[in-house]
Amino acid sequence: MPYLYSVVKEVLRLHPVVPLLLPRISSEECKIEDYILPKETMAFVNVWAIGRDPKIWDRPEDFYPERFEMRETDMKGQDYELLPFGSGRRMCVGIRLGISMVSVTLANLIRFFDWELPPNQSASSINMSEQNGLGSGMACPIKAVPYVRSGFLGSSFL
Repeated sequence: MPYLYSVVKEVLRLHPVVPLLLPRISSEECKIEDYILPKETMAFVNVWAIGRDPKIWDRPEDFYPERFEMRETDMKGQDYELLPFGSGRRMCVGIRLGISMVSVTLANLIRFFDWELPPNQSASSINMSEQNGLGSGMACPIKAVPYVRSGFLGSSFL
């Protein structure tokens, strides 16, 4: 299960559900590195860019879940390099439910099914480009064919 949790973290790092967190407004003038933000400045946190920052991530464009086995990074807003659910008082209240549901669903899809590409499609022909917008999504949905593993026909999924 730890590796599966690393896979979920890596997916959310590369493909956050919402690329920009809700805007924040500064209550007072503040300085961030060399920038001065006046009072009442509206700022957005670009989670998509943080997840691909080469100063933070080694090989940021690669899908590499093992990176989370080598570092302790939580998704609760304490580690600012991984913020798929925001942080602080305005963090998504459904973080535990969301992570649990994604993890259980993914575990069951892996446990009960074997997956293959549709006929006449190769792994090299898969388009992994993303669409731009308010949410992150694939420009071309990935298609896969599930086959129930032998011995699981009629089994309960949970």
